[in-house]
Amino acid sequence: MPFEVKKIIEKLDIKKSTGLDGVGPKILKHCGDTITTCIASIINNSISSGIFPDTLKTASVMQIFKSGMKDLAENYRPISILPTISKIYERHIASQLQDYFSSTNIQMYYIRPNQDSENNIHVRYL
Repeated sequence: MPFEVKKIIEKLDIKKSTGLDGVGPKILKHCGDTITTCIASIINNSISSGIFPDTLKTASVMQIFKSGMKDLAENYRPISILPTISKIYERHIASQLQDYFSSTNIQMYYIRPNQDSENNIHVRYL
């Protein structure tokens, strides 16, 4: 599993914001080899216990201007800045689920970029 976590860390965009934990993608990429085993251990313990750490659930919510008049609230959309380790955890779980569904007779469609919403959430048993 540390290898899988390392691959996820290598794909992180260092231009993305840092969450409330202060550990950004740039730091994790720089410390990748050293910290990979620790992050993998956190993820394994979390999966085994069925508990997602509270510190990884905390996000900073910011408003991003879309277009129009800047003084109107409806011209903004919220974004959540999650801890980078939370993103690594999420990508690892998504990868595991994808592998599982690929190896079974279950076809699962989920939200994918550039896909019609009618096709995004669908589970079919063969």
